[in-house]
Amino acid sequence: MKALIRFAAGAAVVFMCSALLAQAPNPKDVLKAINDHRMNASTQARETGTPINQAALNAEILKMATEATSKVDIKSISPADAYDWAQVFFIAQKYEETCELCELFVKSNPSAAQKFQAQLLMLNACNAQGEADMILMVLAAVEAPGWSESQTLARQVLGAYSATIAKEKGVDAAIKAIESVEKQVIYETADAYAQRMLPSYKRNNPTNRDGSAMTEEQMVEVLKANGSAANDSLKFAFVRRKAELFAEADRKKDAIDLLDSFIRNSEPGNPLVRQAQTTKSQLTLVESKAPALSFSRQHGNFTSLEDMKGKVVLLQFTAHWCGPCKASYPDVRKTWDDLKDQGFEVVMITRFYGYYGTERDLTPDQEFAKMDGFLKEHNMPFPMLFTENDAFSSYGVSGIPHMVLIGRDGTVKGLQIGYSAPSFAEFRKKIEAALRDSN
Repeated sequence: MKALIRFAAGAAVVFMCSALLAQAPNPKDVLKAINDHRMNASTQARETGTPINQAALNAEILKMATEATSKVDIKSISPADAYDWAQVFFIAQKYEETCELCELFVKSNPSAAQKFQAQLLMLNACNAQGEADMILMVLAAVEAPGWSESQTLARQVLGAYSATIAKEKGVDAAIKAIESVEKQVIYETADAYAQRMLPSYKRNNPTNRDGSAMTEEQMVEVLKANGSAANDSLKFAFVRRKAELFAEADRKKDAIDLLDSFIRNSEPGNPLVRQAQTTKSQLTLVESKAPALSFSRQHGNFTSLEDMKGKVVLLQFTAHWCGPCKASYPDVRKTWDDLKDQGFEVVMITRFYGYYGTERDLTPDQEFAKMDGFLKEHNMPFPMLFTENDAFSSYGVSGIPHMVLIGRDGTVKGLQIGYSAPSFAEFRKKIEAALRDSN
């Protein structure tokens, strides 16, 4: 009954939204109606124990925003309402109008924080259209007024914006854009970070390793270390993204020089040096001879990579606890089914973790036995090698699933880190290209 009431309430929200949008709409009311609809869908899913149908919800919200924007003449919108309407037009995927409204709002002398939010929305609209020139123009004008805004801008540039700029204008333009934003990043001091995070940290009742409650002084010290680490992590993110862009443009030497400079200039013991070395390993691995695999035990038949020359081999670094790894298995199995007659093989690589499912403190023998059932459960008829850290390090494994494509000549042809259906579909094209290669 409760779920039925909630469903009725949801239907009422949609009805009220439609009634509201049938009148001359106010942008704040439209945004509230859309947010209420999202919240209602989330509440209904939580109370009924069913997942949100995200595609259906997105379609409903798109329809609401589209109906609202169809009832307004953009030229009649006042500067005071321009940013609110820009958000509605963005949700309606009307990106040119979004940019026009953001520009109108920015010219109305808003506060620095309001101006930044409008410029960020304009950047997102430009990026959605693949308009690299517009992204560069707005980036040249945007100023982050504070720490939080500068961090947001940095994340956006390191992600979506730099990819669009590199695609449309080339890697040098993307690097230049990244460096312009890097110069204006505001780094929070360790003390400021600790004071900002202390109230929420206290609520978690943190303890020391011996189980005793932390004093406030101890909490502050932990948080100060976390704050410093967060700053270092963002600094390395700029280095890594530029290295990635160089590598994607087949400028491997520039990428490696950048990483070497970071490693050379880092403080001893900086944990990010290991990440830089891993990234460097990944870059140097492609088109190099595949490192030999050392392993202590195995399920299935495998001798060495040398004995597999003449075939195309996919190495998949995986684990029994890894959700994305298991999500990838059907695609990996189908690819093998489709291509095995052309000389395609799969080898899985893992290590011992000391547990399986809810069972803890397993010996290697016990975990090894569990993994035989794991392979059968997931319908993966491939060799599985158990290694120490050596193979993970030599193949630059920073996260799993980590897939390595080895060509017929024994050299690495490509890497796939992580899993999604679209990204694996692109990786499969590399597998098929390697199979066509007669080397």
